[in-house]
Amino acid sequence: MKFSNIYICIMIGLSPIASIAQNSSAEGNDNHPKITAQNSTELAPILVYGGSFAQQMGTQKLNSLEISRLPTKNGTVSDLLKSNPNVRFQNFADVSETQGEISPENVSFHGERFYNNAWLIDGMSNNDNIHPGSGNGRLLANPDGRSPAVLPAGGTQSFWINSDIIDSVTVYDSNISAKYGQFTGGVIDAKLKDPSFDAKISGSISYRTTRDAWTKFHTYGNTAEEKEKNEENFKKADELYYQPKFTKHNYAVNVNIPVNDRTAVMFSYNKASSRIPFFNRRSQDWNEQKRDSETFLLKGSHELTNRDMLKLSLMHSPHSSKYFANSRADSGYTNIGGGNRIALDWKHLFDSSTLSTKITWKKSGNKIKHDRSEYYSWGKAKYVWVRDPVTNKRKRVLEMYKNSPCPKSYNYISLNCDIGGFGEYDTYRRSLVLKQDLQIDTFKFGNTEHNFSMGWKADLAKAGFNRKTELYTYTASKIKKPTDPKYSCKEGDSTCIEGEQFIKIKNFYPIKNTVVNNNHYSVYFEDNIKYKQFEITPGIRIDYDQYLGNTDIAPRLTASYNVFNDKNTRIFGGVNRYYADSMLSSALRDDLQKSIKYYYRSKPQDDFMLKVPNRVNPNWTRSGVDKLKTPYSDEFNLGMSQRFGNTEWTAKWVHRKAKDQFSSRYAGKQKVEYIDPKTKKIRTYKENWYNLTNEGSSTSDSYTLTGRLMKPFETKYTTISWNLGASYSKTKSNFDIDHSSARQADYDDVITKEQQIDKVVFDGKLINKGDMPSLDFNRPWTLFANINFDFPSIRLNWSNRLNYTAPYQMYVTDNCENNNYASVCGKYAGEDIDVYEKQNFKKRFSLDWHFAYTQPIGKTNLELNLDVLNVLNSTIESASPSNATKVSYKAGRQFWLGAKYSW
Repeated sequence: MKFSNIYICIMIGLSPIASIAQNSSAEGNDNHPKITAQNSTELAPILVYGGSFAQQMGTQKLNSLEISRLPTKNGTVSDLLKSNPNVRFQNFADVSETQGEISPENVSFHGERFYNNAWLIDGMSNNDNIHPGSGNGRLLANPDGRSPAVLPAGGTQSFWINSDIIDSVTVYDSNISAKYGQFTGGVIDAKLKDPSFDAKISGSISYRTTRDAWTKFHTYGNTAEEKEKNEENFKKADELYYQPKFTKHNYAVNVNIPVNDRTAVMFSYNKASSRIPFFNRRSQDWNEQKRDSETFLLKGSHELTNRDMLKLSLMHSPHSSKYFANSRADSGYTNIGGGNRIALDWKHLFDSSTLSTKITWKKSGNKIKHDRSEYYSWGKAKYVWVRDPVTNKRKRVLEMYKNSPCPKSYNYISLNCDIGGFGEYDTYRRSLVLKQDLQIDTFKFGNTEHNFSMGWKADLAKAGFNRKTELYTYTASKIKKPTDPKYSCKEGDSTCIEGEQFIKIKNFYPIKNTVVNNNHYSVYFEDNIKYKQFEITPGIRIDYDQYLGNTDIAPRLTASYNVFNDKNTRIFGGVNRYYADSMLSSALRDDLQKSIKYYYRSKPQDDFMLKVPNRVNPNWTRSGVDKLKTPYSDEFNLGMSQRFGNTEWTAKWVHRKAKDQFSSRYAGKQKVEYIDPKTKKIRTYKENWYNLTNEGSSTSDSYTLTGRLMKPFETKYTTISWNLGASYSKTKSNFDIDHSSARQADYDDVITKEQQIDKVVFDGKLINKGDMPSLDFNRPWTLFANINFDFPSIRLNWSNRLNYTAPYQMYVTDNCENNNYASVCGKYAGEDIDVYEKQNFKKRFSLDWHFAYTQPIGKTNLELNLDVLNVLNSTIESASPSNATKVSYKAGRQFWLGAKYSW
């Protein structure tokens, strides 16, 4: 029987199982509540199983009130994770240079790759699995779109939704239920707001803004001179990641319309925008970079019966980034991501179980749209030999071409000028997801209590790369013998300038539409069993991925012990396996690169000839997907929870061991045959090959201590609540997303033959690559505290977020080719083996504030809010956004002003 047929059987079988379950009623089921919409804004009466105690200890949940009180920057889902002790942000997150960006920041759980998290919206995937690790998550000098041979990529999240439309966020970092799969890091589930059944129409309009004038910038420098030089370069704004000027605006509109006591509709719109001036060094003019993200949401809820609730949502969520290449004229291009989503959610309440059915259609992708559809690289000047009249010696001087097509304003000193762009091309993914979850109410079997759940999911998806129009790129070369008739231009040849230069190389990118099937099927079973003071939750999840052709079985097991049977002291732990999602970049990229044709001619009068196919880039990664295993991570955790009075404290250790991670390995030079178009004979050439392998691995240990106030502390004038925590993490990896040259490369990296040597000089010692610690997401000791003050009498809320990072190290790089390292490099002296030198950073402390003042206006409210980020204007070292081994600083004090009108 085919694997997909098994799921059809499961789908048909779930409803009868639920019906049978209602007949074997559990104790107390006569009082099972009904679904009701009257005077309710959510399905509160439904008994929802919240997971075992051990699972809850790996879960953080933020409700809408807590979200609204957090000091935030751009308001993305990632912003809401900054007080989670199990989350690490990239080292260059929030640096001074890139304050104009609005994209969600990348995060890592327990040392796992940042692209191996599961981002969910209402329980359904919001991941972008086509090319999520592009550029290692950094804003490079040449972002996506820099080359027509590189796949478009939009990051880890398909839709950049804003916290204005989020009702709650649940974060799972360990002991994660078998209900969730296709990740090895963590799970972040953002639940969108639901329509309210209140009798009156309600809604809100809000606005937030910040800009460079409200931001303090810190520029790094070991000396005053170096700092002054770096600050001067930063203010030039001639790199995409130099953003000394910017303006940001956030808008949001929410309208709720109750149609009747069983039906309600909600419309939401929000937009985040940023404008960033950019100076093009080549064309010597100013351009305006743009960043925009929008979400249109229409959501309806309808109570079919007292036992059935139906929800339908339609979402259109595009985002775009307008860039300019500082090495080209007429170089504007836009990266467009996001897409559309239709989701249907039906909950049916049986007498002793709840069946949840979800159907989601999603279309997402990433498009590169250049302002021009052809690209030329012309010569602007050439070197010639002349005789010095004074010394009578020959010397090499730069001579400008008289008839060069380069723009007159193109006065940046260079031998050539690049003009134009690469047309329009995109990657896309379309999916229809069918999902059911059955939760059976508590029932007794002997001396044990059981909460049994099961479910299945079928993700029917296709992904692809599409280029709708042909593209040619042209590269010129000087005419070697201007006076020789053999080197004269052919009549009417627009690609030749008489006596100066001609187009020698022409690359052809044909119309292309590559499609990859990306169907994924899964099923899970889980039972929460309670016996006296013990609680154990065994589970199993089975996934089948059509693209990789793998069937993966992931066991899950959690347990807890209520020591004194009073819920004050509990010990918990778990042993779990998590399998990652597939990534489609290799298959799409292989097919894209194979289609490119390379033409050349030696003289202006020659015809273009096909030299060797697929030679635009001599370094290809061959995926060999049929031989790849699914990456996975094994987890072992142990912890203890203790209540003292009105406080609860939790200590937890999580050990992760990631195996079979995707990585790139140099496979040597391979002979490739081709047919010589001139002689028609078979010839061979050698090209560098890189195989996609499962040789990546890592280990991580995370220790956390968290505390919270179980009930707010009330005084005469204020209500106080707080939570705090400390964490220590240590990760080792034989490959690293930011330093692929130093070890086994990440899936999207290319490394040289020399860099395959399994050695590296680290902190003055020659060691194995696998013994290196992680060099990103690597803040070992961190502490945080969230303290919230409510002043009801004056309608003021004041929230504080404190973060402390202990002293830590970063590493700057060199290599053994530098003779200064000959002694420590030993027999590897003179080779391209990386050397890492420690750079110590001081401890850092930051404080963020959020103020919200509410002024009633009749039956409506006006809220004025202020966010002050880095209140103390602390100088905090960080990694550079363009290079993780260069030093930068976090942004200084920044103000965000906002207002919200509610009715």
